[in-house]
Amino acid sequence: MTPLRTFHIHIKGIVQGVGFRPFIYKLFVSHKLKGWVNNTTDGVHIQFNTTKEFSDKMLQIIQEKSPKLAVITSIYLEEVSFSKYSDFKIVQSAFLERTTQLLTPDYAMCEDCSKELNSKENKRYQYPFITCTNCGPRFSIIKSLPYDRITTTMDNFTMCDSCNKEYENPVNRRYFSQTNSCPECAIEFSL
Repeated sequence: MTPLRTFHIHIKGIVQGVGFRPFIYKLFVSHKLKGWVNNTTDGVHIQFNTTKEFSDKMLQIIQEKSPKLAVITSIYLEEVSFSKYSDFKIVQSAFLERTTQLLTPDYAMCEDCSKELNSKENKRYQYPFITCTNCGPRFSIIKSLPYDRITTTMDNFTMCDSCNKEYENPVNRRYFSQTNSCPECAIEFSL
């Protein structure tokens, strides 16, 4: 049996605010890999245990299957000192001295959110701040990088229990969506 090694992938481009961390989480868990992914001020970082051959395969899959809103400008794979991981998780974002991360633009409403917006049975029926990992504001609400709720104008608004469950559910399309909210959340607005 080939011994496990530790690899690090650094991805630059438009890779924050586009569902990249949830994509990586689901991909790596589906391949039973252990490690972590996070945002930093210079992109997305992934560290994980596998063989050299499989690390190359993961690099290829990331490039071929990345979220539709993502734009990868560079991707680097390197072997690093061995660290043993027991699971795969999204870890806290890191603030580095230099910021080289591209800013993510705002995106028009996606088809799924449009259906929810117009469905009387949906909790987000006619809700003006409807978003998911595939649509909604990014550039217009960012205060600093890396892209997390606390670095956007959403930082003062707490998700309700229902939205928080969506945010924490890896199979939900709002998994780790930093702009997630609904009419039950504490977002105030007026005309």
